[in-house]
Order: sequence, then C-alpha cells, then structure tokens
Amino acid sequence: MEEIIRERFRKSGLSIKRLTDLAESPYASVHDFLVGKGTVTLPTADKLCRVLGLVLVKQKRGKVIYGKRVSTRRPVAGQVPQ
Repeated sequence: MEEIIRERFRKSGLSIKRLTDLAESPYASVHDFLVGKGTVTLPTADKLCRVLGLVLVKQKRGKVIYGKRVSTRRPVAGQVPQ
C-alpha cells in the first residue's frame, strides 16, 4: 500500500505542501513518509488516498487492493490495477 501511495503521488504532479493541505494532514509526517523515512497513521493514509483518487476495494477472493478499477487479473506488486 505504501508504494502505491508514493507512486500515485509522484504521478499526481502535486507538491507535498499541496497534498498535505488538501488532505488536512501534518506536513512533516507526510513528507517523511513520501521520501521513505517514516510511516503515517491509517487515518492519514486514508486521507492521502482520497486526495490521490485511490479507493480500497474488497475483491471476491477476499483480497484488498488499492486502485481506480478492479481487475480480475492479479496486480503486479507496486502497480495500480487497470
């Protein structure tokens, strides 16, 4: 999940400041998370996902993935399903 959030952030074109403003989350913890020096709480991760357009989806197999659309194919690690 962490890498998916980081990858989506990199592709978003947002600055860290703008992302934290939109997510109403603390800059320092989000910055550290995005550069790989820390973690964020689940509520903060949820806010980041919402801003970045990611949704948590439960598949029939009971697995949970992040992505815009659910695919019947298994996602490659670190990629958002298409």
